[in-house]
Amino acid sequence: MIRRQILYRRCRFFLRAGSLILVAFVAFWLLFDPARDSGSTVVFSADGAVVAVGGYDGTVRLWDTRTESLLWTARGHDDAIDCAVFSPSRRMLAAASRDGKTIVWDVVSGCAISVRRGLHAKCLQFSHDEEDIFAGKWKSQGNLGTRTLQRWKVNSGPEVPLDLRWTKNVDYILGFSRENGIATIGPGSELCILKDARRQVIDLDGPDSFTEVTAIAQSSDERQLAIGDESGGVAIWDTLTWERKARWKMSECGVTSLCFSSDNRYLAGVTWVGLQGGGAVKVYDTATSTEALLFEDKNAHVGAVAFTPEGKVVGWLHWGRFIKNAIRSWDIPPSEKSGWR
Repeated sequence: MIRRQILYRRCRFFLRAGSLILVAFVAFWLLFDPARDSGSTVVFSADGAVVAVGGYDGTVRLWDTRTESLLWTARGHDDAIDCAVFSPSRRMLAAASRDGKTIVWDVVSGCAISVRRGLHAKCLQFSHDEEDIFAGKWKSQGNLGTRTLQRWKVNSGPEVPLDLRWTKNVDYILGFSRENGIATIGPGSELCILKDARRQVIDLDGPDSFTEVTAIAQSSDERQLAIGDESGGVAIWDTLTWERKARWKMSECGVTSLCFSSDNRYLAGVTWVGLQGGGAVKVYDTATSTEALLFEDKNAHVGAVAFTPEGKVVGWLHWGRFIKNAIRSWDIPPSEKSGWR
């Protein structure tokens, strides 16, 4: 009888302890939900009005940057979002996940327009007429791999492989409205321009070559192309002559995001700060070749930046320790406190 009572008390103790552990785990999960993290992918629309955040859990969230309100949440992926891009008119958003699915979402309703399976995309880009999607597709080759270029119609049209044997890998894709052409950037800043049946390969390295390209930006008039690398260097090229207009050191760490203003006078960039994963936002005046620091925090991760129609710089910030996200904006030109240098 005594043994039964002891056994009963022990069982009740372990049940209570297990319940408390379960409650604590659920509370911790709700508080530190991975879906509310900094996001595996952060991309702004061209006008900076909305920002799409792809989570490590496969969700895609669209936020209004003016009101900082969540517009919609889309669930269609089973793994982390690797890349995303808005269409030129901001009518559609394409997102690719590690699960091999690329989904095109309607920006207004948050509903899926089309789904492409079996495609592990590294980068995405809409054609200028928004009828086609180009993707840098990851293709495994043993322990190595290459990224070839694929194209298909937005409305679930057939996939069309594009011959890119003259390039290495496809890391970034740019769209050019003139002749509805596109360009790809691979390792070593190798640029390949595709216009109809014509091909042009340009080496953007120069005498002081780039390391791995980590960010690109295209001006609104498509006359300038900015590239940032993992060593903190940034350069701007004229896309008509492909002559380098400027090059400077933005930071000692990698550049993770770049964006031109609507008038193409300013270039905003995001860089790492220190070894703890902090972030800084800087702006470069292309007319005076001066730079100003807008924001710096060793505990904050800056996902991406963009320019608003009002001329402000807007950024997506995340503090991992407290799982806190924020949309912050800065005036351009910056205040005297920030100062150009």
